[in-house]
Amino acid sequence: MNVPPSPPCIAFAHANSYPAASYTPLLNQLRAERELIAFPKFGHDPRFPVTNRWPHLVTQYRRWLEQQGSGPYLLIGHSLGGFLSLMVAEQAPELAAGVILLDSPIIGGWKALLLGAVQRTPLVWKFSPARFAKTRRKHFPSLDEAFAHYRSKTVFKDFSDESLWHYVRAGTEPAPNATDGSLHLAFDRMEEARIYNGLPDHIPGVLKRLKAKRPDLPLGLLYGTASAEAKTVGLVHSRRFIPADRIIPVDGTHLFPLERPEATAAAIARLLPRSSCTDA
Repeated sequence: MNVPPSPPCIAFAHANSYPAASYTPLLNQLRAERELIAFPKFGHDPRFPVTNRWPHLVTQYRRWLEQQGSGPYLLIGHSLGGFLSLMVAEQAPELAAGVILLDSPIIGGWKALLLGAVQRTPLVWKFSPARFAKTRRKHFPSLDEAFAHYRSKTVFKDFSDESLWHYVRAGTEPAPNATDGSLHLAFDRMEEARIYNGLPDHIPGVLKRLKAKRPDLPLGLLYGTASAEAKTVGLVHSRRFIPADRIIPVDGTHLFPLERPEATAAAIARLLPRSSCTDA
């Protein structure tokens, strides 16, 4: 009796400053259908420094995936994680069974040229989100204080309390040498800023090479209906590489995977085979 092969397991890559554990509600939804691994936190290993276009982060992620020994993977990534997934797939196509981007719209044309030019000047600190990252509050006396701080911020207004608590717990850690239970940011704010300032301006070239190597590799994109990032970049270049029926809107902002984990999992499921990794 022939046993059908198990479908590829998911490898999840997080967005800038949101460690993988922030996505626990979404990851639990996805794990209900198939096996899943998630890279814990990019940008904090000195062996893989953050530089322009993130080549060392790509190397870090590729090596980590190779060490897991469960490939090829369905690579799913949010923002930063989506671009890293594409670049890993291009460098090591044998690791990829497909790529799904979560609000990682393809930057191309004059916008990519402008991005590359700005990144080579001090203006990058004025126009990129790095200007906010480098001044982000980094100390909290307690988890409750951190939760209250983030609950008051507009960017988190659509997070459920459950989702926000997962972010607070993943995004903070005990402050060094603290004896009073105080916390600090788990994601160093200057590393966050460097990641923003290194945003890749060459993704269309990455996709062209990927398409040449793996013309049959399935790609997909989910984008937030209220995502400022998706609106700024536009979907023109995404549509050049991803079939229209595999570009799906999800209600929410750029952070919709954290705001609406159930809806995000349902949208991802539309792009996946229905069987699970354990069906064999």
